[in-house]
Amino acid sequence: MATLWVIIEDSFEYDDEVYYPPQSGGGTPVYASAKKETAEAYCEKKNFERFEEEFWEIGNYCRDWADIFTPAGLKIAKENKAIVGDRWCADGEDWKKKNPTGMAQLFHECTLKWYSVYEVDEVDS
Repeated sequence: MATLWVIIEDSFEYDDEVYYPPQSGGGTPVYASAKKETAEAYCEKKNFERFEEEFWEIGNYCRDWADIFTPAGLKIAKENKAIVGDRWCADGEDWKKKNPTGMAQLFHECTLKWYSVYEVDEVDS
């Protein structure tokens, strides 16, 4: 029996304050691969692209920065002035130009993901 690795774009709900993953889960399949490594690389690429797209409004996904960033991520964001006080101050394109390596570092310290990899066993029909 073969295994397929499926990338799901996770769904989010909005409660008039923040976007959050629904308790019931859910999402939309966007890609599949017979190789786990290929699926994981694609997932990482899609999450980074979405991180860049959502960067300016990333605060819409949390009530507190510690909800979506590791302690190391918070340190990077504060040192590079993405977070000033308790406010997100980073404009995605401007911040990225000033901190070309900081964007990738901050992404890797962000616990928020928009895409996930799932293992699916082949079903005989």
